[in-house]
Amino acid sequence: MPAIRATVLRIVVTTSILPRMADPTTTSRPAAGIPARELELALTVQRLANEIDRQVTEVLRPHGLTAPQYHVLRLLREAGEDGLACWEIGDRLPTRDPDITRLLDRLERQGLVRRARDVADRRVVLAYIEPAGERALASVDAPLAAAHRQRFRALGRAGTDALQESLEALLGG
Repeated sequence: MPAIRATVLRIVVTTSILPRMADPTTTSRPAAGIPARELELALTVQRLANEIDRQVTEVLRPHGLTAPQYHVLRLLREAGEDGLACWEIGDRLPTRDPDITRLLDRLERQGLVRRARDVADRRVVLAYIEPAGERALASVDAPLAAAHRQRFRALGRAGTDALQESLEALLGG
């Protein structure tokens, strides 16, 4: 089965992603000590991540949200009534934000989240999504889903599943 997954990933990358990128055979010399194939793959993954980030930013901007704000709201919606401790939010964000407190301050000022001390451990501050935060997420759910579907449609279901598995393996998950 791993051989099939590797083959599917190779097909996905070579037929769907690389044609939109620079031809790996025409790149300049590889960096010292880094094999050209691995370097090109790493650069392609970075370019794809940057392109997805740009696309997400474009979708969120008209709704008055940044990507970190969106991800905090998404995490809090998933947490439901239990909320999340500030440190949990920081650990679960797809990118590191060095100042979760300021991010939550902005969301709280906008009425999208609220914070409260944990009754079981007063040292812990929990964050909860507010109804306005739920509405803000609802306004971007469909446009974001459409953007992601558009981005990955060429891969098909099997290709996206294989890519997801491969990326999770690379992340150690």
